[in-house]
Amino acid sequence: MSYPYLEWYSDANGRVVLELDPSQVEILDQGVVPPRDKTSKELVKDDKKREKAMADFMSGMVKELSRENRKKGGDGKVFGAVI
Repeated sequence: MSYPYLEWYSDANGRVVLELDPSQVEILDQGVVPPRDKTSKELVKDDKKREKAMADFMSGMVKELSRENRKKGGDGKVFGAVI
């Protein structure tokens, strides 16, 4: 079953996903070109872009946690993993 969602990335909050109920969405047609299916090349490019965004997010999070750990007297060693 598909459902509408909005997804974005921000420096303040990282990856954000807003899942909606179909009743919360109204599609307005203002003469916009209808969406088309992406090519397999475009899908691969999108996957790589998402992987890089997640890796950048995790790297930034680990660096910030390490910085906070050192501020509190720790050795700064932290670990993050995506499973």
